[in-house]
Amino acid sequence: MRGEFGQTIENEPEKSSIKKIVGDVEKEKKEEIKKEFAKIFNEQKFECLKKKEIEKTAEQIETIKFINDETNKLLEKYGLPKFNISSDNVHILEEKDYKPEAGWYMPYYQSVFLYINRIPKEFRNSNLSFANFIFHKFIHFKSFQSIRYLESQKRKTIADKTDRAQTGLRFQKKSGDVIFDNLNEGITEELTKKFHKDILEKHPLFSKKIEENKKILKETEAEGKIDKSIIDDVYDIEEAEGMNHGMIYMYLQQRKVLNNLIEKLYSKNTDKFENKEEVFDLFAKSVFTGKLNWGKLVNRTFGKGTFKKLAQVDENVDKLEKFVSNLK
Repeated sequence: MRGEFGQTIENEPEKSSIKKIVGDVEKEKKEEIKKEFAKIFNEQKFECLKKKEIEKTAEQIETIKFINDETNKLLEKYGLPKFNISSDNVHILEEKDYKPEAGWYMPYYQSVFLYINRIPKEFRNSNLSFANFIFHKFIHFKSFQSIRYLESQKRKTIADKTDRAQTGLRFQKKSGDVIFDNLNEGITEELTKKFHKDILEKHPLFSKKIEENKKILKETEAEGKIDKSIIDDVYDIEEAEGMNHGMIYMYLQQRKVLNNLIEKLYSKNTDKFENKEEVFDLFAKSVFTGKLNWGKLVNRTFGKGTFKKLAQVDENVDKLEKFVSNLK
């Protein structure tokens, strides 16, 4: 069966996005935990959302199916099996108060949550903005993920008993310290940007809206109609780039650092890579496989121990930017 966007629609149940359970847990218990996450993934029954959730439009449902297919193409590109995510796993919420972000992917609930009020009014009803948002979150959803089990008699649900260990490049230690979160977001948004430019800008159902957005961005920015306090906080607006493509890309500083690192790696390894895209693919593939093979390239290029130092400074994006800038 094929939908409006030309994508394949399949109804095969998935086993959840959790690939591995870490911690001092017996094999039988690990399998039990995986089954619990599979149940959450497929049922999506959250009583607390009943009064807050907004019903998705037919266009949004079709867009989610379209994004599911496009992100599966990335999995295929990097040698991984497809992983289908249903529109049931996306929850659109309307809150009176702004949330810190427009939305999240939450592995404990196997869901993407979008807070519609957090999107500037000018773009709130844009299916283009929705498509880019879902693409970014589906990259997180389909990235390599492991969960750390935290056994406790006081804990009741599986969400209470587990903690994120790895999502893509992002590692969370037992202490709670997180490494490679900034690089992980930079890669994810670069993939989203590439998707926007390579796919959406050429797609007949999105290209018209892109042209409209370009006009809106120029006019509202000039007239001061956009609430920049929201945009700067949520989107890290890259004015020239965003206006030229009718979209505001997120994580500007993280992407700047990533591209600088890739540029330096490529310039010192032109005998190993035909272009910078091949270096980027090393990083992108690691998001989906969980294997940080590019770390060896970093150490070979800049010296032993550089990868470890990179992990240490990633906690603070300003320190990360300075560290990468000083690499010789």
